[in-house]
Amino acid sequence: MAVLLATSCVKPAPRESVEKSPNVAPSIHKTKATPIVTVPKVTANTAKEEHRPSVPPIEIKVDPKLPKVSIIIDDVGLRRDALDVFWAINSLRKRLTWAIIPGTPHGSSLAKELHAQGETILFHIPMEPMDAKWMTASLEPYLLVSDDADKIRTKLTQRLAQLPADITKDIKGLSNHQGSRFSTNSKAMSTLMSTLKKHELFYVDSRTTADTVAESLAIQNKVPFARRHVFLDNVPEVPVIMVQLKELTQRALKTGAAIAIGHPYPQTASALAIWIQENRNILQVVPVQHLVSTP
Repeated sequence: MAVLLATSCVKPAPRESVEKSPNVAPSIHKTKATPIVTVPKVTANTAKEEHRPSVPPIEIKVDPKLPKVSIIIDDVGLRRDALDVFWAINSLRKRLTWAIIPGTPHGSSLAKELHAQGETILFHIPMEPMDAKWMTASLEPYLLVSDDADKIRTKLTQRLAQLPADITKDIKGLSNHQGSRFSTNSKAMSTLMSTLKKHELFYVDSRTTADTVAESLAIQNKVPFARRHVFLDNVPEVPVIMVQLKELTQRALKTGAAIAIGHPYPQTASALAIWIQENRNILQVVPVQHLVSTP
């Protein structure tokens, strides 16, 4: 199937074997990394008062000669000021994909802001991890393997409705938050895929487990599909993120396309600013819908 630094550090979201500590109330600690990108200082008040002008959505002109990379920023909606460091980097505008968890404290307001700027948004849906203790009460209800088909469909539909309707009509895809148990269960995932088919949404598998059955069931249900290849910021330090970006680049150059997942950390924004400048002539960063396969 063809497919096409900052002075503070936030603990990373759970991924793969480190899915145990959800990124809901991140703690702040010092980092030894030297700041690389200077970004505006933003306070809670200025974040609330700032009004960015609305701009019409634009289509990225895909260059067929260049390998493609898509970068998804997960867990959007937990902090109001999380995106400000990204807004300061013009080269990232309309290139990233923003995965918003509906129902989070700032999910709707950030969705409105991103939508007004013509950015690409995904629904980012909490799904059951291997151990129930890894779930976060403020993100419930999770999709569970113990849910029957009607309950999965109801939970998902209600979750999607937690973002404004004038924005959800333009959201074309969905990804999993956690889900290392849910995404290995064929019955649950089959229900999920049939529901996505009904909503005409594609699915991006975050691959929080190597045992995921998402791709095979997406094909079976004729749901457009993409998968994550690299996690960028499990260690949220610029030098480490740069190593991950190098892996992403090498994969894209070898195969023609690659997808990475990061988080709204200052360190991630700093690393991306350096990386995109260094590699602008050898690859193209595009929103994730450009790398989705249609069965």
